[in-house]
Amino acid sequence: MNHELNFSGKALICNFEWYEWPYGIAVNAIFTDKNHEVGAIKFLCDESNEKYNEISNLSDDDILDRLVTALKNGKLDSSIQNMFTWQSEVAKNGFNKISPIIAQLSDAF
Repeated sequence: MNHELNFSGKALICNFEWYEWPYGIAVNAIFTDKNHEVGAIKFLCDESNEKYNEISNLSDDDILDRLVTALKNGKLDSSIQNMFTWQSEVAKNGFNKISPIIAQLSDAF
């Protein structure tokens, strides 16, 4: 499902993918504007994180709802800014593929 949000005047669409991570919960967020990918963030919550039990007891849909809400409300703006900064820096080195950064899933809670 596509989730629309606005970051610093930029209209973005975000799609989520769950993936296996042996240390806890992992969600990959892929951001696009119009028709091309602009970046990705891997939101992780390690089993040692103080909020892990709270988050792991939620359904997948509830976790994604909280993540979407946090993205739309600006709670994770620093992660999105870091994503744009990182992509800009890798592009300066001629690397034009999406290279995800890592952020704390628990920051959405």
